[in-house]
Parts: sequence; structure tokens; C-alpha cells
Amino acid sequence: MQQQNTTVTDNEANEAMLQHILNFKQGMEYSYKHPEMRDGESFTAPDAVYELEALLNFNFCYTDIEVNKKRFVNTQITMPLDDMGKIGESKLAQLYYEAIIDSIQARMLSITNYDNMKLLLVDLQQTGTADNGDAIVSIGALVGNEINYTSTDEIGWWFGKAAGNCQGENDPLDATIVLTHDIYFVRFPAPPPGKVRRKVNIITLPEYKPWDYFLVSDDERDNFEDSRLFYAEEDATHNPPLHITDDTRCLSGYFETPSEMTFYRDSYQQFIDSAEIDNNLEFTDCVISWGEAYNNNIQTKIWHTLQITLGHVWLVDEGSVTIDDILAY
Repeated sequence: MQQQNTTVTDNEANEAMLQHILNFKQGMEYSYKHPEMRDGESFTAPDAVYELEALLNFNFCYTDIEVNKKRFVNTQITMPLDDMGKIGESKLAQLYYEAIIDSIQARMLSITNYDNMKLLLVDLQQTGTADNGDAIVSIGALVGNEINYTSTDEIGWWFGKAAGNCQGENDPLDATIVLTHDIYFVRFPAPPPGKVRRKVNIITLPEYKPWDYFLVSDDERDNFEDSRLFYAEEDATHNPPLHITDDTRCLSGYFETPSEMTFYRDSYQQFIDSAEIDNNLEFTDCVISWGEAYNNNIQTKIWHTLQITLGHVWLVDEGSVTIDDILAY
């Protein structure tokens, strides 16, 4: 009986959120087409940011698709506010259709080598106040390149660079892409029949970096699971010396013992679990990125970073949502 009550409550919350966004969407469309009409509602900057972010993610962002590349791009706009620190519906609609959408389109079009570009997430935040009192709003957009994902993970994966598995096959995948896919598999199980998943993003956390999460002392490092995030370095002065080899660059697969892929998947999941608890929000997306450093053409460091986005995840009836391609909007 308790489960039934919870389900009813969840369904009611989903319907309420859907109706709220649809009402706001209708209001924006009407206000933009009829700017001469008197504003029916005014919004504070934080409220406007929340409503616009929810609408952008509802209208334009794809969920439950496979990508082999992701990139987070940023820009900012100014939100005009009146003497009361608010913005009316007509000006907000103009900002949405002419400034925000155009800005996202421009940043997406600056990305090259994405053959099947999809908008995955939009993150709006008020980051400051202009001298005249207007709000400065940052626009973050997570963009992916959609693929049909297939993999064989028994032999492990190259740490990054879309270089494939440890035998140099199955590109353009790599450990960052496979780990992201496996996190999604756990976090986003298939929706119930007739339902599709939508997200509202609230916060994008700062990147987690491996040098902030070492598990062993400097003397104990051996380039194998030294940090909670993948990290290895070349250091001939270390005792014993540390070297970056192909074995170091390749994370052993899930069916190997020991399995680096299992270690880092579970570690990254723990970061997500803690972030959800600390912020009382749900996981909506993440970006696992790879990096490297060189000195005199010698690779000196390789690593992963993790960035997590949190918000709310909800379900709507299939067919009630049409995702528009923002680039064609």
C-alpha cells in the first residue's frame, strides 16, 4: 500500500511539473507574438532563470541517447530588470527567443567534427549584477555527438582520445565514453512502457580532479588506482620510477582481475551518490573528460576529470513531448 501511495504521489508530481512547464511555454509563445499586451506576470531573476532553464531542457534537450563525444560550452547574456528587480513576460519572451536561443545556437555551431550534434543539457545561472542592476546570466550547454553505441569491454579501454579498446579497435570509443555509458545504464533504467524521461537541471558542480583525491601518499604511488579518478604520471625521480606505458594508458576491462574499469566506474558513482545527498537533488548528467600533459614531447601526465549536473528527473507520457532541434529553430 505504501508503494502505491508513493507511485500516485510521483505521478501527480510529474503531471504537475509537466503542466507548469506547458503553461509557461504557452505564456512565452503568446507574449512573444503579442508584445503590445500588458504583462500578466513579472519574475525575479532567480525565478526567471529557473523557468527558462526548465523550458529549454524540456523543448530542446535529448535524453536516453548514446553519444561518443561531449562538450560543455558557455556564454552569457544580460537580463534587463526593472526598478523592482523583476522582468515582465514580454521582455522575458524576447530574451528567450532572441538572445538565449541564438546564443546557444552560436556556441553549438562553433563545435567542429560533430556529425550528429544533439543538445543534451542547458544550465542557466545568475552569476552577477551589472552596474545598472540588470542580471548577468551564464548559459552553459552540454552538446553531444549521437552514435549507435556498441562495445565489447572484456579487454579494457584506452584512457581517452576516442582511441578504442586496448587492442586499438572499436574507436571512436574510449574509457571516458564507456564509463559514462555505464553510469547512465545504472542511473537511468528504461522508463516504464509509454513513458519518456525529462530533466530539469539545477546546478552543475565544479570539476572533480584526480590530484584532489589521491588515495595513497606520494611515496606509495605506482600509477595504478592512485586516485579516485584515473591518473598516471611519468617521473623518473620517483622511487621506484613512474612510467606511462601503453599498459598504463589502457584501463583493464570489467572481466579482468583486477579491473580498473570497475574501480573507476564505482568511484565515479560514489562521487555522484555523495553529490545527490549533499545537494538534495537527483543526478541528471555528467561529463567524464580526459587530459594529458607533455614536456619536451614526452607525455608526463594523463588523467580523467568528472563534472556532475544535478536537478530533477521526471517521467511524462510518450507522445506528449516533442523535442525540437534547437539548431533548426
